[in-house]
Amino acid sequence: MPRTLSPDARPKLDDPRRKSPFRILSFDGGPGSRGALLMLHEIERHVPGFLSRTDFFVGTSAGAIVAMFLARQPKKAHAPEHALDTIRAAMDLVDDADDAFAISIPAAVKAALGVAPLANAKLLRELLDDRLAVDVFGHRLPRVPRLSEVPHRAGALAYRLGWDSSHGHGASFPTNLDDELPDEPTLNGELTAERSDNERDFTLTELALHSGGLPMFLPAADGFVDGAIYSNSPGATAVSSVLGKVSWARRNRQVVAELEDIRLLALSSNFAALPEAFAGMRTAGWRKWLANPAVPLAMLELMINAISRGQRDLLYGLLGGSYRRPVLPGTGQHVGSLFGILFGLHHELRDEAVAALRCFRECEFDGIGKTALEDQVHWARREWMVDGDPQRTGVEAFYEEHRRTYVERTVAAPSWPGPRVLARMARGAIDGTALQLLGRRVTGATPPRTRDLLESLDDPAARKALCGRAAFNCECLRGAAPGA
Repeated sequence: MPRTLSPDARPKLDDPRRKSPFRILSFDGGPGSRGALLMLHEIERHVPGFLSRTDFFVGTSAGAIVAMFLARQPKKAHAPEHALDTIRAAMDLVDDADDAFAISIPAAVKAALGVAPLANAKLLRELLDDRLAVDVFGHRLPRVPRLSEVPHRAGALAYRLGWDSSHGHGASFPTNLDDELPDEPTLNGELTAERSDNERDFTLTELALHSGGLPMFLPAADGFVDGAIYSNSPGATAVSSVLGKVSWARRNRQVVAELEDIRLLALSSNFAALPEAFAGMRTAGWRKWLANPAVPLAMLELMINAISRGQRDLLYGLLGGSYRRPVLPGTGQHVGSLFGILFGLHHELRDEAVAALRCFRECEFDGIGKTALEDQVHWARREWMVDGDPQRTGVEAFYEEHRRTYVERTVAAPSWPGPRVLARMARGAIDGTALQLLGRRVTGATPPRTRDLLESLDDPAARKALCGRAAFNCECLRGAAPGA
């Protein structure tokens, strides 16, 4: 049974010990989870101890996989001396999940006929069952833990379809905010057949699958579909959950966190460059909204982006300078990138993410005299690493910083892929069929690991080749000297 905190275990509203902020690290859904981990790696590298100070890990879809992986680790894995290795292990999990999403030719035929989703979750479930049962130090548990059995607060956003009379439809956001958490992952009894009546009794694998079942791409797991249907950015739901606990607890003079205590870092891919992609669609019919080669399933892409932008604006209004949503430059297409994963374009997607990280490191951030990374490190040191109220520099400086966070770097959406990309998609479909049926690739085209591409940024020649392969370059990189 989950262990809940006793009334005396929580600090009172007037307790002087309540000086530390409540820090929420949020991972958006979509293939941008790789870019989110690259940004987290850079922040931890420049601000050691950042990960260990996080109080609450939340995620949607692919972001839920990352959140569950980080929450499952023992506390020492988040310590400064191990945090970078832990983040790189999360990158490896995201890379391996690419293969788990591989589409087979029979599945593609069924999907084209409209009788089945594009992929099944069998390989993904096997992967998560294996990786979430073992920590980064190699210590393996007999099974994947539940939320109440991990040492860090976490939550995964999904949407319940409510197809039976016992459950209504709506957002599902199980958390362990009320649990007394162990220092190490600890199993409390066996799984029960009745656990579907309590979402918190699902394992971390099941919660991740609930959050990632995007309709038409993956099957609904246990009656849940992708949390992006509700919100691809789970930060607002996390804040609402924390403040909901406050409303309930205030009757007993207990508190989890007040609004002014909350610090929220939402890591994500960029918003899609929709204005360019939707040019000329003023009178478009269903063909361009659903079968536009520049933006696959454009209507779904637009809805995901619109909801995320609405959540961003709400959080800026609520939290102001306590909220930050850094992004890597890129096309930001969630659905288009997912098609790329399904058809084996792993090399291109990883190249683009790591090349975007180089922009994050080196490009001046919108004329303010420092890079996006430097701007983010400054925020982390001021808001995340300091207990008590942050030392801000006046109203004018705050609003200037607030304005800057709205500026986005986007690039035009790609046109219909050329022959080289189509050939790689065909090879990806062959590999996907082999992975589903044989458990191995047959073309011998193993894509590079994200962690290897990250390390290659320290080599000038490799950096130049990487940015040449990527689908875009920042202006400052285009103008860089040879070998820079």
